[in-house]
Amino acid sequence: METFTFKRGPIVSNETWTVYPSRIEGAGKHMDFKAMTHAHFAYLPQARLTISQLVLCSGEETLKLQCNAQRGSESHRAFAGLIEAVLVNLKHENPSLTFTPPPSNQIAMRVGQVSGLIPALFGLNFIFQGIKDSSGFAIGMGVFFILMGWFMAWSFSPGTATPQSIEETMQYVVRVYRL
Repeated sequence: METFTFKRGPIVSNETWTVYPSRIEGAGKHMDFKAMTHAHFAYLPQARLTISQLVLCSGEETLKLQCNAQRGSESHRAFAGLIEAVLVNLKHENPSLTFTPPPSNQIAMRVGQVSGLIPALFGLNFIFQGIKDSSGFAIGMGVFFILMGWFMAWSFSPGTATPQSIEETMQYVVRVYRL
């Protein structure tokens, strides 16, 4: 059993969470590790704060663990320890649990990919007009716009930012928190 106390944000009172080998309890909520169906982990470093969130889902229930604190602060270190303890116990209790991208990441990814189509369509228009008018400048601009659209769609692709297994998530957490 491990107990962690941290603040969710700078102007919020302390929260205490206890991690048992088979469950997590705190803030009037609890969840068994074996009952969890999927989870999300998000980490967003900002200039002054790091925004961290671990969402654990079990059927209809959702447990959100969140901390917005300065890097290296007491709350930041306590939250990192909480996440590590949860992941270690999840690895033993529910090793097949998968981590999926947070829904907000999926929406941003889709918007970014669709917004990459706009310059690509402009680029195709430039290329067709350049071929019709024998204008090398228009063809060059068309190629530029197509490459820009491809880059925009690529930059919003999921990449490696969201881990999928508990082991990958543990490696990601260790890397971002430098445990």
